[in-house]
Amino acid sequence: MDTGRLSLVHIKKLEVYGFKSFGFKNSVLTFDKGLIAVTGPNGSGKSNILDAIMFALGENSPRVLRVDRFQSLFHDSHSTHHKMIHVSLTFDNHDRGIPIDSDNVTLTRDMEGQAGESEYYLNGKKVTKGTIVELLEIVIATSNKLNIVQQGMITRMSELNSDERRRIIEDIIGLSYFDEKRTEALKQLDESDRRLEVAFARIDEVRKRIDELEIERNEQLKFLSIENEIKRYRAIRISNVIESTRLKTESNANRLSSSRSRSSSLETEISKLNAEIEGIEQERGKYMKELDITNKDKALVEGKLSNLVYQSERNRAVLKEADQRIINIQRRLKSIELEKATRKDKESSSQLELEKLEYSIQLKRSEMSDLTSELNTTNRKIDKIASTEGVYHTKKAIIDGRVNVLLRIQSHFEAVLARLEERRAQIQRAKDIIEAEVLSLRNQTSRFNILDQLQSNDLQIYLQHLQSCNKSAENLLDTKKRVEHDLSTSSRLVVTAQHAVSLRHDGITEVMRNPNTEYFAVTSLLEASKYLGIVGIVQDLIKLERVYERAILAAASDWMSAIVVSDIKSMISLLRYSMNKKLPRFRIIPLDILNYHSRKSEIDKLYETDSIGILGSLDRFVSSGYPQLVTFLFRDIILVRTSSTGYELARRGFKSVSLSGISFEPSGVQVSIDFGSKIFDMSKTALTTEVVRKLESSTKHLNSFVEMKKSNLEGLTNHLLKLEQLEFKAETNITRLQERISSIGESISSMEDLLRTRIYEALALQEKWESTDNMQLLFETRLSQSKSLMGKLVMLSEKIDKLHGSGEFASLQSEKNNILRTIEKTDLEHRERITESTPMRSMAQATQQQIKELDEEENQLRYELQQKRNESGEMRKNLDIVDSEILTLRQKEQNIIDSTGKSYDVISDYEQKIKMIRENERKLSREYSTLDRDIAIDKRDIEQLGVKYEELTAELRSLNYEEMPQDLNVDIILENLNAEYVSIRNRVNLRAKDAYSEIIEGYRSMSERRNELEIERNSIVEFMEEIAKEKSQVFDDAFSKVDQNIRQTFAQVSGGGSAWLEIENPAEETSGIMLVVQFPDKPRRESTSLSGGEKTMAATIFLLALQSLKPSPFYLMDEVDAHLDAQNTERLLSVLLRRSIDNQIIMVTLKDSTVAKAGLVYGVYPKDGVSHVVKYTHGKKLSPSIQSNP
Repeated sequence: MDTGRLSLVHIKKLEVYGFKSFGFKNSVLTFDKGLIAVTGPNGSGKSNILDAIMFALGENSPRVLRVDRFQSLFHDSHSTHHKMIHVSLTFDNHDRGIPIDSDNVTLTRDMEGQAGESEYYLNGKKVTKGTIVELLEIVIATSNKLNIVQQGMITRMSELNSDERRRIIEDIIGLSYFDEKRTEALKQLDESDRRLEVAFARIDEVRKRIDELEIERNEQLKFLSIENEIKRYRAIRISNVIESTRLKTESNANRLSSSRSRSSSLETEISKLNAEIEGIEQERGKYMKELDITNKDKALVEGKLSNLVYQSERNRAVLKEADQRIINIQRRLKSIELEKATRKDKESSSQLELEKLEYSIQLKRSEMSDLTSELNTTNRKIDKIASTEGVYHTKKAIIDGRVNVLLRIQSHFEAVLARLEERRAQIQRAKDIIEAEVLSLRNQTSRFNILDQLQSNDLQIYLQHLQSCNKSAENLLDTKKRVEHDLSTSSRLVVTAQHAVSLRHDGITEVMRNPNTEYFAVTSLLEASKYLGIVGIVQDLIKLERVYERAILAAASDWMSAIVVSDIKSMISLLRYSMNKKLPRFRIIPLDILNYHSRKSEIDKLYETDSIGILGSLDRFVSSGYPQLVTFLFRDIILVRTSSTGYELARRGFKSVSLSGISFEPSGVQVSIDFGSKIFDMSKTALTTEVVRKLESSTKHLNSFVEMKKSNLEGLTNHLLKLEQLEFKAETNITRLQERISSIGESISSMEDLLRTRIYEALALQEKWESTDNMQLLFETRLSQSKSLMGKLVMLSEKIDKLHGSGEFASLQSEKNNILRTIEKTDLEHRERITESTPMRSMAQATQQQIKELDEEENQLRYELQQKRNESGEMRKNLDIVDSEILTLRQKEQNIIDSTGKSYDVISDYEQKIKMIRENERKLSREYSTLDRDIAIDKRDIEQLGVKYEELTAELRSLNYEEMPQDLNVDIILENLNAEYVSIRNRVNLRAKDAYSEIIEGYRSMSERRNELEIERNSIVEFMEEIAKEKSQVFDDAFSKVDQNIRQTFAQVSGGGSAWLEIENPAEETSGIMLVVQFPDKPRRESTSLSGGEKTMAATIFLLALQSLKPSPFYLMDEVDAHLDAQNTERLLSVLLRRSIDNQIIMVTLKDSTVAKAGLVYGVYPKDGVSHVVKYTHGKKLSPSIQSNP
């Protein structure tokens, strides 16, 4: 490896499960840097490899992933039982191009279910899609870049017009950034111009505003003076209320003291009764203790009896179990004896047969020895005759020697073949054993995997349950806090409402029930209006507009509450009724005498002379069903606009009233002011008591609501405790399941390790078996060759004997041949005996081992039999002892039951005495509780008065005054001051003084601000010019880089041709870009005018040039060479090979030339509707099963 070259990020491994044509098996593809080809027949799923990479990178567009909808990405999209996709992409990150401190970075995307929700993982940790996109953006490896070339992209690139080419280059280099900056600068320039205009306009406004603020400042000073006077009179009124509150507090304190003294005496009497009850209860307790001791003895006896009964039953069960075990052991010992006898008989018969075979083998060996001696003797005779016969016998000797050598070789070969056959049989048996073990391990692993999946599902269920419990607990906590807050608020509201109702009730009752007030008199008379001839009250009989309300109230004054009767007779009867009831002073108006002289003509003359200041007589603005009543009250009163006009009329002898409520008596000797009077509804006031009762009822309902809230809070607390218990159980189950899953995972891992070991052993045995089989075939071939050669040599020897041999030599030779045949036959029988003896010897050894195991089991069972017999004897002794103790305890229990039979009557006497005393104690306690409640009410009243005192004191301090109670009614003064305060409050500018100073200062700084705005505008214009220059420079650099890359690449590919970029109209800033191409021996043409193959070549080179603007660590290309001929394919391939030196290019292709030059090739083929992958590296083919299922 070249350590001097920087190792860029590249794809190292791809894992696919359930994605499109890849079925529900884990397919793993490993990649290196360089050119990687993916090939296969149409429809095999080779392009799905690139789709899987884009899916892992976060692509969500069905069109880009070449499906009609997102659910079509599942392998079996029509099945609802198994919907899951798992795609994992591992990057080599040795250069830390991806900012993660790890040599490998794995991105995983899982999708399952009908909804198709995706989950993303980074090195096994769950993350969001945005996190993965941000990391990939750093190395320019997202799925929407030009490093991924899908089918049809080259065709679309070839059809681009000049404007679209320019937009592509601008998008790649990010020129939109400069456009955004320019747009933002234009907005700032526009805002700057508007601010300048506003500044110039405000200068004129400020000049006018200075004059206005001077007048407003004077009004503000007057307003502050009135405000201080109102505060002083408010302090006097508050001081008076404080004094009355102090008196009420002292009264309640005296009543509280008397209640406490009576409560103390009751408490003493209750204590005496409680002491008497306590004495009786002590006597009863003493008796109960004695009875309790007896009951404890009874309970102790019952506990012992229960334990003994349980022990007796347990001993019987253990004894029964021991007896049953003894019977089973005895049965097993008998069966062991039978098995041992059978095994020994089998061993003896096997030993006899083995001894017979050994004896037969010895005989065959001695027979072979005799035949060998006889053969040697015959050979010596033949040699002796041959030496005398001459030279021709030499050849025969040589032939005979060769025959003997061949005979020995054949014997050796046959022995070797026998050993090889035995070795093959042993290897085959071992192989069968290992294969069975492998099958068993695979079944166990499968079962453990299923168990692990079930446990994982249970774990997910418990996790979801725990999460649901956590959410419910959080919701309950929020609800509990909200209920507690509501309860606190409601409690405060109850206290406030009770206090307000109490104050309201006391105040209204004091006003309405005070017999010295006019309201009391009018209210009392209205209740009997049907019998006294009362028409009504003046305020109920007239109608007026709101605009004239103050003037009418000031003019009518106390007449508004006067009672109207029909005639003099009714007035007299009403007077008599009031005298009998001793009612206070009130006014009566009889309707039949309301006819008198009027000054209307004089008022009309005044109206004609001054129609602006004088509005007319007041009766014009009042309506009623009784016009004489209106005439009586308002005819001679003049309504004026201003108080100055009213004063002038009063000096001339007229009664007048202004719209603001100021009334002037004739000659101006008396002035009355009304700014805030309201019409008091007597009929409604009569119902005030009922309203207060309803308020008290509402307060009770509010109290019940508070109690309900408390009950709900207790329920929420209990529910929260239950949820905490459920959370604890869920966490316990989760811990237990996690431990089980960990244990199952360890078991699966150990089984997989053992399975791999057994598979390696099976492969090693397979290799040994094949090697043995090859050796056996080799020796069989050699044996057949040696037999053939020996036959030829025997024929040659016989021919020599016929030509040159004598009768003796021939007879000796024939004898020798007979001996050789006998030796061969005897040797074959000897080998057969050896072959037969081997399995019998193994069987005898196995039988001996079984007999040894049976002996060991027999010894263990006999030892256990003796233990069980001893245990059974001890249990029978213990059982007898326990039964005797049970009889004794039952007798003792019966005696205790007899002794406690009379306790009920004694306890009843004690209970009757206590009941009588408790009745007396309850009566006193009820009285005590009533006093205690009265004390609590008095305390509450005192506390409320104290709170009121503190509030009034705080309010007084807030006005910066001390207590100054005065016997002075300040309400009228305050009303007049408040009226004047209100009248000028809306038009007073409270910031006039400060605003006056600020606006003078602002006027001086206005010209400075104008200069600053002009400087700001000039700087924005300069900034826009710099942005335009920088944008042009960035585009020119990118244009030059792409143009140079196209020129170089096209020259290399076309073999003498040229291609370059041209701007359509250089004078225009946004002019389009043309791709001009000139192939060898052809004229120059724009790329859209080329033929199909030429257009594809030009578009491909243009795309490669665009990729050079922002290089990516890897490139995915899907059949980019599909439309190229063989020559252009070779040229394009040479460019891709050069670019793949420092990059990774994964290319889907159908061209053999591309596959031949790729450093790594993946072949994809379909089988049973599932894509399978085969890997080729340097001509070496890997097994599809190993590649697809690692």
